[in-house]
Amino acid sequence: MNQTLYIMQGPSGAGKSTVAQKIQFATEGTVICSTDDLFYEDGVYNFRPSLLPAFHKKNLERTIAALEAGKSVIVDNTNIQRWQCRGYVRYAHDKGIPIVFIRVNGRFKNTHGVPDDKVEQMREAMEDLDVTSVLASKAPWEK
Repeated sequence: MNQTLYIMQGPSGAGKSTVAQKIQFATEGTVICSTDDLFYEDGVYNFRPSLLPAFHKKNLERTIAALEAGKSVIVDNTNIQRWQCRGYVRYAHDKGIPIVFIRVNGRFKNTHGVPDDKVEQMREAMEDLDVTSVLASKAPWEK
């Protein structure tokens, strides 16, 4: 199996985690790294926006560690805007690891209680992802 970085993209309830699990099942040794997983405490999802920056950093670190160990990785985050996946893409690109972007557009009940209007805002804000545009992107505070 060739090592690959998969970047999932889609709003809450699009089916990203389901698709990620199917990819994981079909590709031996592939791991899923999701920032959402870090919000679980004793099996209960407890989203706290104040922890997002630290948890995104930790998820990037987990992803890099898995890639350094030779594993393929699926980053199961929303990645609505290009800059949100830039760290992952930069690392893989610099190491010569192929990158696959997977946009998921399903409309399922999201499991994290994100309001419908917020989900629609996410859908409308989705940017097309490719290596060049992601690497050139800037976070809002960098502009």
